[in-house]
Amino acid sequence: MVFRGSWNISQESFLENSEVVSNLRLRASYGTTGNQDGIGNFQSYGLYSTNSYGGTQGLAVSQLANPDLKWELSSQANVGFDFGFLKNRISGTLDLYNNITSDLFVSYQLSRTTGFTQILSNEGEMRNRGIEFSINVDVLTIGNFNWNVGGNIAYNDNEILDLGQVNEFEQGTSIIRVGLPLGSHYIVEWAGVNPSNGEPLYRDLEGNVTNVFDASNSKAIFGTSTPPTTGGFTTEWSYKGLSLSAFFTFAQGYSRFNNQTFFQENPNFAQFNLSSIMNTMWKEPGDITEVQSFRYQRQFSSKDIEDASYLRLRNVRLNYNLPSSLLNRTGFLKQASIFAQGQNLFTWTEFTGFDPEDDNNIAQYEYPASKVYTVGLNVKF
Repeated sequence: MVFRGSWNISQESFLENSEVVSNLRLRASYGTTGNQDGIGNFQSYGLYSTNSYGGTQGLAVSQLANPDLKWELSSQANVGFDFGFLKNRISGTLDLYNNITSDLFVSYQLSRTTGFTQILSNEGEMRNRGIEFSINVDVLTIGNFNWNVGGNIAYNDNEILDLGQVNEFEQGTSIIRVGLPLGSHYIVEWAGVNPSNGEPLYRDLEGNVTNVFDASNSKAIFGTSTPPTTGGFTTEWSYKGLSLSAFFTFAQGYSRFNNQTFFQENPNFAQFNLSSIMNTMWKEPGDITEVQSFRYQRQFSSKDIEDASYLRLRNVRLNYNLPSSLLNRTGFLKQASIFAQGQNLFTWTEFTGFDPEDDNNIAQYEYPASKVYTVGLNVKF
């Protein structure tokens, strides 16, 4: 169910003959949609399967029933503008939205005495609200030369509003908690290395420094693995049949566990190639370092969380369209162009893992985005 409306402001009498405003439209919409992704086949039914006990074959419950299981429901309100100025040499859109998702799919942990570990249920609410902006500008036109730039940026504020029967539950090194965004990191806080003896230090829930690693001191103060700010921008130069374009993408304001450092900065894995930072490992009293003595076990802590914000040169393309005067001589070619392009050419980031761009909150030696170089010919007969 969707309701929409718009007002073409640029056609009103007070803007009809404007030399500045070429297009100005106000839009608004509200709608609801359902989502069934996450519900497997027959997941609401109690199922049986063959099993054996004490050498005797029989039937046993293999899936608990949940007859109340249903689709998630998303309700979204949107207000936006389409704009164009100076004969649409500057054009773009601006949108503000608020999306409430209810009846969220939540896997609840069960007592192991039931014989099952979890059950899928509809509980809680989540909110996504934010702003999206895109713009395109014809910067310069001189004869056959054109320069165009464009870009977009989006900011999304995600928050868990309700989880039904509980206020939070852990998911490995992340936590789903009311009041926090999805993907919030949940781990013990690192406090450095004791310079007197090289032992690793941590902080408890009250912020006190301790030499005891205790998972019950895990905190959710280290941000999220889901970037709130994303976008991209492009620029293109063209002269007659020759054009050159570049496309960048970026994400900002998020962090990821670099699981690679756990192995590369860990003397217990000396059979592998270790990081050169191990040369700074604590050796004697007074050493100031972030690498503890080999006498102490390396724990997975907030030390391994890194800022994963990045700017990536996604694509560069050089293209030449053969002139029609040349094509006409062939008698059979209607269009032809040659091009050379490169993808994922460079990434600016402080993240020390293979690739900051991934939907997993932990970097685990995933193969990074490859640099790809292509040269080609497009023809149309």
